[in-house]
Formats: sequence, C-alpha cells, structure tokens
Amino acid sequence: GAYNLQLDTNVDTGDKSALRINAMYESLDNHRDFFYGDRYGFNPTARFELSDDTIVDLSYEYIDHERFIDRGVPTANGEPVEEFEEIVFGDPENNYQTLGADVFRANLQHTFSDNLKGNFNAFYGDYDKVYSNFYAASYDAEANQ
Repeated sequence: GAYNLQLDTNVDTGDKSALRINAMYESLDNHRDFFYGDRYGFNPTARFELSDDTIVDLSYEYIDHERFIDRGVPTANGEPVEEFEEIVFGDPENNYQTLGADVFRANLQHTFSDNLKGNFNAFYGDYDKVYSNFYAASYDAEANQ
C-alpha cells in the first residue's frame, strides 16, 4: 500500500542561531496495474543573528521524485469504460516522471532604522526533470463490443 513519512523539527544551536530540518518520504500505490512512485526530500535551514539588526538565513533543499504517469481510463459516450478501470493504457517503460533537484537559498536582512529595512536574496537551483508520456489516442466503443 501507499504511505508517507514526514519530519519537521527545530534544533536550538545557541543564543543567536537555530536549525530547522524538514524531511519527507512518500510511496505511491493503488489498484491499477502499473502504478508506482516514490518521492523524498530533505530541507535543512539555518538562521544566524549576526547582530540585533542583521539576520542571515541559509537553506538547502534536495528533492528526488519518480512516479508512473497514469493517463486514466478511456471513455465512451462521455463516460469511463468500466471494464478498463484497472487497466492502464500506457507503457510502463515510457510513462514516467522524474525530478531531481538541488536548491540553495540565502537571505540577508538588515534593519537600518524603524523605517528602513534591507533584504538581499540569493538563489541557485539545479534541476533534472523528465516527463515522458505515452497513451492511447482514441477508443472506438462500437468496434470493441
């Protein structure tokens, strides 16, 4: 069966710093014949108070997703064909989605006065994504009775 796990925790690392860790895992499953998938991610974030007026947040996120693409059940006369509800009209080798990502974020926030605050954000992301899809183009209910 399908299940998921999640973690969200904070770690006190001192008077002027902290660490937050988020992580997740999900396994996908159902009654259809080629359905599968796994997703996991990890996202630690650190905060540093450099002074009463200056804060730095640093974050890294790792994502790894892989799953089968199910295009659904063919229809006849505007209704799903019930005989096909457990059959996938696709190809287990060619219907898939993958995503791998490494994402880095940094934020520097400085308060200059009660009326002026500055923010500097930096972001870098490296993504590797595939969405491959093969499916039946049509279904002739008359010819398949």
